[in-house]
Amino acid sequence: LSWGFYKTGSHEVCAVGACLIASKALWAQLEILRQELAKLLQIAARLDEVEVFWSRDRQCLVTLTLRDVPRDFAEILLQMQPAKETLALHGFSVSLIDSKGQSHLLCGSGFVWKTVGGCRYRVSHGSFFQVNDPMLSLLQSTATQGLAGQSALELFSGVGFFTIPLSRNFEQVEVVEGNPFALEDLEENLRENRVQNCRISGSDLSAALRV
Repeated sequence: LSWGFYKTGSHEVCAVGACLIASKALWAQLEILRQELAKLLQIAARLDEVEVFWSRDRQCLVTLTLRDVPRDFAEILLQMQPAKETLALHGFSVSLIDSKGQSHLLCGSGFVWKTVGGCRYRVSHGSFFQVNDPMLSLLQSTATQGLAGQSALELFSGVGFFTIPLSRNFEQVEVVEGNPFALEDLEENLRENRVQNCRISGSDLSAALRV
């Protein structure tokens, strides 16, 4: 089992020893994950996709999407048992996605925390968050700085990356987000940052606009 890039015009993976655009800390975590997965032959053989989201406090959200999963998913979970303790010890929160798209939390809390521009954000499995750490503060300030008024409308708010800074300069922020995982994170992040002037519409955008 190795990490790498697709060879041009194919799905053949060319293994690499390091990635120039990934942080060294993230790459170190990836090596730990690779070593543990390589021990689990039945899991490694079924891997369709691996998604890793890094938090600066050395925590990682890992989502393993599997193919050809047996009907008895307990068999797969049992095979993962030897790796659970090691992965949890190194700050991994791992979920498995089966052939039906259902998620199973293997170990960890199911979320990590990120801090940007003085705002704290919980990010869970299934939620989206910007991944370019060096650009996050600039992105946040560029999009929200100088904006103020009575009300703001934010569409596709996610976990509240722009919502929280907007709430500081607007009397009311109307938020629309249809992802149930992101909605749970958003509500937690509003509490964490003591924001009370946001009204959330947890629905598909087209439905929210009809209202």
